[in-house]
Amino acid sequence: MTYWWVNTNSESLPDDGRRPLDAGVVATYGPRDGFPDRASAGDRVFAFLSGVGVVGFGTVRDDDYETHAGSDAGFYSDETEHHVSVAWHYLLDSPDAVESSEAAATLGYDAPSFVGTYGEIDSETPEALVEEVRSRARTIARPDPDRSRPQTEAAGYYFDLSAIHAALWLFGDLRSAPTTDEAVPAAEGLVEYFCNWGPHREATHDSHAASVDLTSDRAEDVVDTWSSDISIALEDRCGVDVSPDTVAALGRELGLGTFPELTNDYLLNHLWDVSAHLDAIDPRSDEGPRNVVPVYDDLYGELPASFREYWQNKDTDGEPINRIRVAALDRHADGKLSPKAYEADEKRVNDDHDGDITTGWRPYTILGGVYYDFLKPRLRHHFEAVASELSSFADDGGLRTHVVDFMGPMQKLREFGWCCVYPDPDEGESHTDHYQLYVGFHHDYVKYGLHVGDDRRTSDWRSILDLERADRPTDELRWHRVRAKLASVKSEFDRLNEFGPGPRPDETPLDVTADPEVEISAADVEGLHFPETMATGLDDLLNQVRAALNAGNHVIFTGPPGTGKTELAEQVAAHLAAEHDDVYTGTHLTTATADWSTFETVGGYMPERDGDGELAFRPGQLLRRFKRDGRQRNDVTVIDEINRSDIDKAFGQLFTVLSGQSVQLPYETKQGNEILVRPARDDDAPDGDAGGDDESGGTDLSLEEYVVPDAWRLLATMNSYDKTSLYDMSYAFMRRFAFVRVDAPTVPGPDDTDPTPEEFAAGYLDAWDDVGVDPGDPVVAGLLGAWRVMNDHEYARSLGPAVARDMLAYVEQLPRGTKRQRRRAIADAVVAYAFPQLEGMVETRRESVLDELASLSRIDGDALDRAATEQFRR
Repeated sequence: MTYWWVNTNSESLPDDGRRPLDAGVVATYGPRDGFPDRASAGDRVFAFLSGVGVVGFGTVRDDDYETHAGSDAGFYSDETEHHVSVAWHYLLDSPDAVESSEAAATLGYDAPSFVGTYGEIDSETPEALVEEVRSRARTIARPDPDRSRPQTEAAGYYFDLSAIHAALWLFGDLRSAPTTDEAVPAAEGLVEYFCNWGPHREATHDSHAASVDLTSDRAEDVVDTWSSDISIALEDRCGVDVSPDTVAALGRELGLGTFPELTNDYLLNHLWDVSAHLDAIDPRSDEGPRNVVPVYDDLYGELPASFREYWQNKDTDGEPINRIRVAALDRHADGKLSPKAYEADEKRVNDDHDGDITTGWRPYTILGGVYYDFLKPRLRHHFEAVASELSSFADDGGLRTHVVDFMGPMQKLREFGWCCVYPDPDEGESHTDHYQLYVGFHHDYVKYGLHVGDDRRTSDWRSILDLERADRPTDELRWHRVRAKLASVKSEFDRLNEFGPGPRPDETPLDVTADPEVEISAADVEGLHFPETMATGLDDLLNQVRAALNAGNHVIFTGPPGTGKTELAEQVAAHLAAEHDDVYTGTHLTTATADWSTFETVGGYMPERDGDGELAFRPGQLLRRFKRDGRQRNDVTVIDEINRSDIDKAFGQLFTVLSGQSVQLPYETKQGNEILVRPARDDDAPDGDAGGDDESGGTDLSLEEYVVPDAWRLLATMNSYDKTSLYDMSYAFMRRFAFVRVDAPTVPGPDDTDPTPEEFAAGYLDAWDDVGVDPGDPVVAGLLGAWRVMNDHEYARSLGPAVARDMLAYVEQLPRGTKRQRRRAIADAVVAYAFPQLEGMVETRRESVLDELASLSRIDGDALDRAATEQFRR
């Protein structure tokens, strides 16, 4: 693409020499072997007005030009004129022009260099001058997202006025109204980026239209109608005064992709604005339905009648939440949607299902689900477009995209949505197994950069995060800033996905024979709170871990659910990897499942990835802890819920490995050599007889060899209550581990003083940054009472702090402004998080626990009894 400047005459001429610009051309005089012959379709042009500066920017429409002579001379004289057709995107009034000296400085010139009729711009920063012109053409204020989101109907299509407002704020006062030939892309631009409902969705409800089936002439009429109706609605509903031509020009630029970076700016900012809008229509949990329902009654009024009819005609058999939604739409249609009516509909559905179907749902997530369904196809398209840009930036091929829109994975409305790209996964893997290039939208901030997939997270995973943050309203969110951040983390993204978080083995020689003495104390563990009421404190637990590791053992952490076993195992693993980075290459966390076999852990034959159908041995995830990409590794391994797997079936030959002996696997390399897993030998050391090869990090590894470093450790977790209900662990397996028990705390009662219940809760709440409940809140005392019953009752199953944290976080999202709401919220939390621990108990023992829970003064005992009757079929 070539950039030009063209002298548009001088301000002494009629109209300041602007008549050619208004006519959509560049007019030059004299011989034609100048700009007209050299310019090509797609070239960019700055209009320069002598004595004023740069007054316009546009794109050459085609390679042809018109010559005018004699009586048909053209605009200003009898001389021959050559007219090159230009789509002038921006035209500035003279007071707003970019002066010559400023334009030259923006382009990196030492001095103004606009002498003559035209010139090719020799600069590495022409886009900077484009942005300067555009910034002066921006006359519309940035939209401020609130509870309203006005739509307008135009010829059967419903356009999102807030989205158009955001785009006009970024694109500025556009002048390049589409020609007849450009009418189709202009129509497609308006539909793709702003249309929420139309004939395409009436035919297929979840579809989004990115194209229109129109002839050029028909499209021209449609764009005229749409632009006129949108222009009127923008002024009436948003206070934005723009001409229909500007709206049409916006559709043209988006449809033709004239400014891809600006389109990306729109996508980012519009998704951010939608997040803020969704937050604004969430009146927050403690306000209850009486303040939620009127908000949605207003929003439902913006929905097309055909969309509401689609929902009202939905088959809700077996879909109780949708029954409530349809009832709300019916009442809205009759003008009778009120908080009292909504509560009655919710109660009716709950009663019909003999329980609390809406437990865990709020009016926001129920009523908002209908509203978001209206917006979803277009917003999903926007998320996917951003993810596609992330993939195009990385430009590696073989990258996958993943999108989670504002409905979230649980199909509950929220203000957070995100997208990412990650390497093409192996079979059974997904985005959670990889490091990601990521953009995430919250209502008040956006983060972008390097992120960590859920299954890649160890205790120190936050230290790997490398995210930039833009805050509303102070920061601008622009694609060039996102791109710059992605460029800065791209090499680390590649390195982490290939080698993991440790140093490259060829950068730091790895001594597989070293087995350093472990030192670990409470100071090395962060974010875990162990109160004085614990039977075994954190220091004593870590002493047990240290002793086991230094004795050469692997470790299994046991205890009730939620006691911090997994977090403790991860932090011990991270400490080992950080303190002995010459021995360890990182950590790896995985969760066992009942489907595990030696294929997942050891490996097996799989078709080659090049698609030739030939089978080759692919190592399982435990063997990959010892070697990856031909390089020696030593990843401290954490297996969560280890006895969820059938140990004998899953570990097979690894029994022998855990005993420190060699084992020959029943697999061969492509060269026909049997695969061997063996312990490290003395000559494997970096200065040993066989060592020193940089490619292997201190060990000459043949294709068939997997060397288990002396320092390799396996840390695992197991819930005590699962030990009898899932797969048994053989004594042959257990003798290879030291078992460290992590107990649940003793919860103080109302009369206890050392600590008091409030002091006990405060210690945990200080460690739980994501829970905003005050220790003195009545719901805290109520949940402590339930927690105390579960941990003290002779038949109950104890709960760890993580379960209590989940209950508090859950209650924080429920209405709790009145005593009745608080009692109900505590009951709902107990049903959601404590009841599952009572499954499988002897009925008489479970009834004893339930009776004591229902007797608590701060809990809704009737709601608890109803839930127990349904769940346990009493």
